[in-house]
Amino acid sequence: MQNHSKQNIKEHDTDFTNWLRKLWISNCDERDNFREPKLSMHQYWHQYKWWLRREYKFQRGKAE
Repeated sequence: MQNHSKQNIKEHDTDFTNWLRKLWISNCDERDNFREPKLSMHQYWHQYKWWLRREYKFQRGKAE
């Protein structure tokens, strides 16, 4: 079992939030290109949260 300090958890949350924000902005740009309505960040999270969690873990694993 891993021991996570509060600082490590906050850093992880910040990394995830920044990663999520970049992906959401990319999604907004893509939707603009196809003239589709944009999703708010809340809507984007709600619609794709399970994929986003898996993708973040997958990408983190590749980087480590």
